[in-house]
Amino acid sequence: MHMANEYYEIPDRSFQILDLTQALERVGGDRELLGEIAALFLEDAPDLLRRMREALSKGDAYGLERSAHALKGSVSNFGAKRVYDAALALEMDARKQELVAAPAHFEMLEKSLNALQPELAAVVKP
Repeated sequence: MHMANEYYEIPDRSFQILDLTQALERVGGDRELLGEIAALFLEDAPDLLRRMREALSKGDAYGLERSAHALKGSVSNFGAKRVYDAALALEMDARKQELVAAPAHFEMLEKSLNALQPELAAVVKP
């Protein structure tokens, strides 16, 4: 007996970061608006990451908290739970001024964000 996926590649959605259904719901189904929001996010995210990296290197908990909070708020538009959760963890580290785990949380955030970016780019250019 042959399994179906031996002959047909079944897309693996477990690595997908963007929840397109949720993202579209947030903008009332307006794909153009979602594309505009995604384009703005793609422009702003590198600067926010840079600010977080600098804050981490300086031990600046307040700067880290502000940047992580801003990124978390922006990414919530896309239903990107992994990125949101990583930004939240980093924000909470900074709020409690416990930066021991912050580098690991930053790395998780950066990896998740890197996976999200091409998915958002596809939304910008459908």
